[in-house]
Amino acid sequence: MLVADTPAESGRVERGTGTISGDQVTISAHADGQGYHYDALYRGTFAGDWISVAGDQVWTVSKKITDFHRPCHAELRRVSP
Repeated sequence: MLVADTPAESGRVERGTGTISGDQVTISAHADGQGYHYDALYRGTFAGDWISVAGDQVWTVSKKITDFHRPCHAELRRVSP
C-alpha cells in the first residue's frame, strides 16, 4: 500500500495547468514527495457548474524497478458564494 504525503505533512501538493475548449477539459499535473513522484493527465467535460475528469497518474516510487499507472476520476463543482 502506498500512502502519499498530505500537504500538512510535506508541504507538497499536486499542481498543474489546464485548458478548456468548448466543453472539453484537459489538465496536466505533477506531484512529488518523499520517495515518489507522478505525472498525470486528466481529460473530461465541462457542463454548467460541473467538471468531470478522468485520467491516469504515472507513479515512480523509489526502490521500485518499474513505474505504475493509477487511474483517477474527479468531479468538481462550482459553489456560489
